[in-house]
Amino acid sequence: MKTAINGEERFQSLDVFRGIAIAGMIIVNNQGDWSHVYPAFRHAAWHGWFGADIVFPLFLFAVGASIFFSFTRSTGAGASRNVIFLKVLRRTVILIALGLFLNLFPFFDFSTMRIPGVLQRIGLCYFFAAVLVLFTGPKTRMAVMLVLLVLYGALLLFVTPTGIGRGSLEPCCNLPGYVDSVVFPGHTYELAPVPGFDPEGILSTIPSIAGTMIGVFAASLLHAGIQGNRNMWMTSIAGAAAALAGAALNTVIPINKNLWTPSYCLFMGGLAMILYSLCCYFCDGKRYCRAVMPFTILGRNAIAAYLLSSIAGKAMISFNITTDNTAIPLKTIIYQSVFAPWFEPAAASLLYALCFLLVWLGASYLLHRKRILIKI
Repeated sequence: MKTAINGEERFQSLDVFRGIAIAGMIIVNNQGDWSHVYPAFRHAAWHGWFGADIVFPLFLFAVGASIFFSFTRSTGAGASRNVIFLKVLRRTVILIALGLFLNLFPFFDFSTMRIPGVLQRIGLCYFFAAVLVLFTGPKTRMAVMLVLLVLYGALLLFVTPTGIGRGSLEPCCNLPGYVDSVVFPGHTYELAPVPGFDPEGILSTIPSIAGTMIGVFAASLLHAGIQGNRNMWMTSIAGAAAALAGAALNTVIPINKNLWTPSYCLFMGGLAMILYSLCCYFCDGKRYCRAVMPFTILGRNAIAAYLLSSIAGKAMISFNITTDNTAIPLKTIIYQSVFAPWFEPAAASLLYALCFLLVWLGASYLLHRKRILIKI
């Protein structure tokens, strides 16, 4: 089903899928008590995966699908590739700038600011995937996606910080962590498994681009299905194949979100394709639009919801209220007063996150009612 906002037609299934990804991001990033979190909302410490490890690949998948549909519509309407490329470049710069701003907020300490980040990675993946869609054909895109995964896997397995040899996948000694520590000394994620490593670092952006291209591939399958009245479940079949390939590859190179290993990329990309095909089935095929409207609303202003909720989350941690000569973060006061006394710790932590999500769902609903689409 397509809906019109500000003169644009949008596939509701893609909005719903993007909304699910953003809702997941907000929930896993804003638990009430990080010492008590259900596994479904935690990241794996290193190898393996938990529920939180799914959400970022979902969003990159949505970026790829959106690129395909948007560019197909634009080129079909006669827009030149050079004009589209300039818009891509502008959006990339904005996303990276917003990511740097988010890392600086609220103290704006440039000496210790983290340089990589979620929005920075989204911007880079968007740029390279957009260039591939604009200037190459389907076969070339598929080949590039596979080459990126093979190249990155080879770097992990056979290149060490000192040269060619047997690579390491351990937190202390892996090549991506070494590169980040050299390029961004003192400017990586402070909560990373080891100092100097960054889960959104330079080398691990390579497979992230491939993951974004999986979204392009899925959208092209769906587009072919629309044009030729094919069964949209082809997307699910392809997704199951990708997930099985990732699970099989896990025996050689473990699924690992921090390193964004090829097995992780394929496995999560396959799950994303299956989920996306379900969104298409229920939204575009069966017209169950009202049941998924909360995700539709979130998905239409996804980047804005993520950015503003992240700013608010950091502000609530940084803003202190002094009680009995003790400075306590606003988040702690709310959590300890409203949630912790009434529920067991993990449930209280999740309920805090869900209430935080509801706030941003409400804000997104106001934008929806005003028919405002924040384009970044």
